[in-house]
Amino acid sequence: MPSSVALKAAEDAAQDAAEAEILDIFVEEADELLEEMESALGRWEATRESAAPLADMMRVLHTLKGGARLAAQGRLGDMAHDLEQRLSEAQLQGGPWTDSLFLDVQGGYDALLKEVESMRSRLIAEPDVATDRQPQECPQGEQPN
Repeated sequence: MPSSVALKAAEDAAQDAAEAEILDIFVEEADELLEEMESALGRWEATRESAAPLADMMRVLHTLKGGARLAAQGRLGDMAHDLEQRLSEAQLQGGPWTDSLFLDVQGGYDALLKEVESMRSRLIAEPDVATDRQPQECPQGEQPN
């Protein structure tokens, strides 16, 4: 019969695998959403008077925020929320929108990209972390006395 420590370790490993899979799926979704936002940002830069790109960016940010929070990525969710709120306030005030608002949104978009890239890096590094732990538990090349 397996010990409670072994069962706990197996449960933790299964939980970690499930969380990594959720994060992987979320990162793919975030990439698609950020591509949509980049497109809307480009449309907004070309036609600053139009409110349609703002609405598109707010929809993307709302979806990104919800997905991030479901994937337990609170920092990204908060970043998306803050940018969504900034756009919502600007939309209520109406156009024409200033260059500084555009630059703020561009900077927020860049920060979102950086955060998603950080998540991707963690996903790539996770197998290495598991491998790094294994030798500590059972050192290779050492023979019992």
